[in-house]
Amino acid sequence: MMQSKPLSFTLSLLVILGLVLAACQSTPTGVTATQAETTQPTRRATRTLRPQASATPQPSPTVLPHLNLDLAAVNGAQVDFWHPWRGDLAARAEDAVRQFNKENTWGIRVRVRALNSAPALHDAVEASLADPTLPEAPEVLAAAPEELAAWMGAGHIMGLDDYLNHPEWGLKSGELSAFQPQFWQQDQSGGQQIGIPAVRSARVLFYNQTWAAELGFRNPPVTPQEFKAQACAAAQANNADGNSDKHFTGGWLIDTHALTLLSWLDAFDAQVLPVVDGAPYTFETEAAENALTFLRKLSDDGCAWSGRSPTPHDYFANRMALFYSGTLQDLAIQAATQQRLNSGDRWTVLAYPSEAEPGIVYSQGYSYGVLTGTPSQQLAGWLFTRWMSQPHNQALLAEVWPSFPITTTAESELSDYKNNFPWSMILPLQAAVRPAPALASWPKVRVILEDAAMLQLFLLPVEQMKFFLPELDKITREVLSQERIER
Repeated sequence: MMQSKPLSFTLSLLVILGLVLAACQSTPTGVTATQAETTQPTRRATRTLRPQASATPQPSPTVLPHLNLDLAAVNGAQVDFWHPWRGDLAARAEDAVRQFNKENTWGIRVRVRALNSAPALHDAVEASLADPTLPEAPEVLAAAPEELAAWMGAGHIMGLDDYLNHPEWGLKSGELSAFQPQFWQQDQSGGQQIGIPAVRSARVLFYNQTWAAELGFRNPPVTPQEFKAQACAAAQANNADGNSDKHFTGGWLIDTHALTLLSWLDAFDAQVLPVVDGAPYTFETEAAENALTFLRKLSDDGCAWSGRSPTPHDYFANRMALFYSGTLQDLAIQAATQQRLNSGDRWTVLAYPSEAEPGIVYSQGYSYGVLTGTPSQQLAGWLFTRWMSQPHNQALLAEVWPSFPITTTAESELSDYKNNFPWSMILPLQAAVRPAPALASWPKVRVILEDAAMLQLFLLPVEQMKFFLPELDKITREVLSQERIER
């Protein structure tokens, strides 16, 4: 989910550029950038634990107010559910709400509001939080995990642990353990569960198998070096093509989406993300320098290029790009484009290559969160959230919004689709999935990272990178520090 870029970010990045260029004026001639390492990096261990139900809570002298009520308290309650979806996904959400209103035995009535985009949802929620006198405000919303974390930090989203583990209202142990751990952990903040995964897409590489085979490559690339070899071969083929429209194309269609950049950084084991919110991001490392040098050299060697069209689908179908970066929602669009342009090429989606198996696939998507309110409002919101989290409802959404199964039980609901498009392409990537940052600071940092990548890939000489990364660290710290002061 992207917010509009504040002017201060753009100005800050211009300051970075000025500082880098000023530093370079005092640099002795002959200094060159460190070349990308060819040895296998040591990858940090990723801790992945399946969610488990907590032991039955022991009696305490004081019962918390939101637990000191029975289900009769929610009889006739009204719950407003806001989400950013549109089209078929919004229609499926409407169907689930309609079924809940029909079947729930407490008389809870849910009203659904589709905001049609993530930025519109963000703005609407912010407006409702800023003015508590507004007649409409949600009890439940579907939003990106990092948004939930930010609203949790501001005291607007409630922790769900007490509800999850409640003997009457909670989820059973088998229901909890069915959630895919990488998605479940993405909704944790401050040591507690603040959301329930709803849908998860991913940032992947689209790959033309037929063209690659004609270029002499029998298998997809699994390392950055293999990726470069195939990208450069495609670029050389297009430069030699009799069709001049294809000259200076081929290879990888450059993309500076934050998760694309994070995938390449991870491919070289550049550990830039903090473990917890409040800790610094670390871009000034040799591994990060290797990753960005690799990308810049792809561009300088003509093995990666930038298109004029904002969409990659026609370029890919016309063999002007062997690879492009996209999401699982591009699968249907690409299939339709291949058919429209009469392309018979076989194609698929890949994890980003790295020196270690099984590659890198960053997942992103939406989760359900319950806003703070009266005990009865919160309980009614939780009961609806629990309904939406049932495997059948998860599968209903996944059927129309190609995504990874949230739970093993939802995957079994999709069993008929495993051998069919697009799940035949999606499911093999599950082993490479890692959650996108769910840090409240990430929405700010990803904007800085995307603007910074534009500078690095297109404006700054390669040898000046060593000055660039320290300034990127500096401006990131300053922006996040200023945000904390403003709070």
